[in-house]
Amino acid sequence: MKLREVIPFLIGFLVLAVLLYTLDVGKVASLILNANLLYFAAALVTYLVCEVLAAVTLRLLFKGRLAFLLPCHMCGMLYSSLTPGRVGYYYVAYSLSKKLGRSVSSNAGVLTLMQAINFFLKVIFSLTAVVYFSLYFISVEAKYYLLLVSIAPVLFVLAIGIFLYTDIPLKIIGSRPGLFAKARTFIMSMQDASRSVGVKVILKVMVLSCLSWLLLGFMMWMLTKSLGLDVAYLSCLMMHPLLSAVMFIPFVPAGLGLTETGSALIFKIIGLSTADGVAFMLLYRAATIIVDAFGLVDMWLVGKSK
Repeated sequence: MKLREVIPFLIGFLVLAVLLYTLDVGKVASLILNANLLYFAAALVTYLVCEVLAAVTLRLLFKGRLAFLLPCHMCGMLYSSLTPGRVGYYYVAYSLSKKLGRSVSSNAGVLTLMQAINFFLKVIFSLTAVVYFSLYFISVEAKYYLLLVSIAPVLFVLAIGIFLYTDIPLKIIGSRPGLFAKARTFIMSMQDASRSVGVKVILKVMVLSCLSWLLLGFMMWMLTKSLGLDVAYLSCLMMHPLLSAVMFIPFVPAGLGLTETGSALIFKIIGLSTADGVAFMLLYRAATIIVDAFGLVDMWLVGKSK
């Protein structure tokens, strides 16, 4: 592993270490080690259903077999949890190129469109969450944090929109030969593939994304139950878009350390301790990694297709 790949992990673990140092580490550890396994299992099953829905979304976009798409998506999610900005999910573009015979660039274009749809919905969900948590008595700093997190997806949507639906990136690259020409061809292929997705398909993707949000809220609710915390389902539902937005910060793997900080802040807003929030987020990470680890079988499938 190269130094530039290690640095984001070091930054994330440093932030997490500083956060744990300022908290009652013993309480965090005790909460996790004494988690109710029945509720934790319910969270795992719920997350698995969400992953199946995501595979159905891929089927709408790529017309592949669900048996191939599910492990492909899960492996992409596993990679995304280990990469800054969750860019590891683009492993799916490579995997699908091996299984469906499509180019990596066209797959990447459709996946980028899918991310834009998710970010667009995340903007709506996050702003709704800001209004919800503002009903609590919170500090000015907490309000600024919530607003900043809710605005972040807007920037992602704008960036993706410019990249996929304007000629700005092509003008930046220019018509120079060599590597620039290859990049130009790659981007044009991404744009053509994303623009070929119909409105009806986009609307179906949005419906599935909304359903996934409801299920992920339930998953988070089960995790709070496993920790013995009294948190309303609605609070868990509103929590998800804010915390998931932080995971796309491009400096550390899946927002490592920063997401735990955000979770600690939100739990403090709803009247619980910051240690509760950190324990919850660590348990959430563990649950997603356990389920998505089954996606490693996709590497074997891709190996067979070579």
